[in-house]
Amino acid sequence: MNTVRKINMRQASWINSSPRQQPQPEPDTQTVTPCSPAAGFHEAIGLAVGLSVATPRHFRRMGLIRAGEEPGYVSQINTLMHLALRQLPFMPFARVMDLWKDAVFDGTTPEKDWNCAWWDLRVSLQGIKPPDVRTEKDFDPGAKYQIAADTSYTRYFVAFVLQFQIYKALCMAAGEYDPEARNKKLHDCDFYLSPAAGNVLRSVMKLGASKPWEEVVEVLTEGRETGLNATAMREYYKPLEEWLTRDNLRHGEFVGWRPDGEYCLYKKSPHYTRCSEE
Repeated sequence: MNTVRKINMRQASWINSSPRQQPQPEPDTQTVTPCSPAAGFHEAIGLAVGLSVATPRHFRRMGLIRAGEEPGYVSQINTLMHLALRQLPFMPFARVMDLWKDAVFDGTTPEKDWNCAWWDLRVSLQGIKPPDVRTEKDFDPGAKYQIAADTSYTRYFVAFVLQFQIYKALCMAAGEYDPEARNKKLHDCDFYLSPAAGNVLRSVMKLGASKPWEEVVEVLTEGRETGLNATAMREYYKPLEEWLTRDNLRHGEFVGWRPDGEYCLYKKSPHYTRCSEE
């Protein structure tokens, strides 16, 4: 819910005056309703710029590599894999953080189940389990500062998705990305020194908190999108996704994870009951 502030415009010059000099407030007021942007919007902008300056095309423009020395297909796949391993596994973890906190604070998860509920989420959403069986005598969520400080992780989830939407919009404005052109891939776009991309970014940032963030995304994408959308992320990683699909089929890899035993012991008075995946 947006916060509504009532500001008496004639009181602005009285802030530094003494109490005796302050006239009584007058009834004429102006209602100002600031719009809250997405918590991760500012971070997403920085991440989008980071995607641009980390491309071989940008390195060439900066004289760090010479023409003809751009990495080949294998190097591009390795680079995308490296970035994907840094970013994508973090997204379900960000959801685990806030899902666990919400369930604790609203009472869905009782105190006696706090630790095992944490691992239930990590197993189901991340596909990982602890190296040793945990119990309710442990408190693994507390290892994260953001749990103790009640800091939302959803902002980082939003930023990780939104960065690709911003990046794609700026790349298209700069003429550096064309979904139909084989020589203008999204993962190799560099909008450095592009006036068109700069104008788009300026038009978005100058809005500040004057509009809801969904409308800011609509301005950014010229009406193509009005909220979070992972399409741009998949376009960015498309070469890697295609390679993984072929490689998994060739080697018969199972995509996902299977239950493989217990990982946490729920506490049910007076004894612990083994909690294992069937």
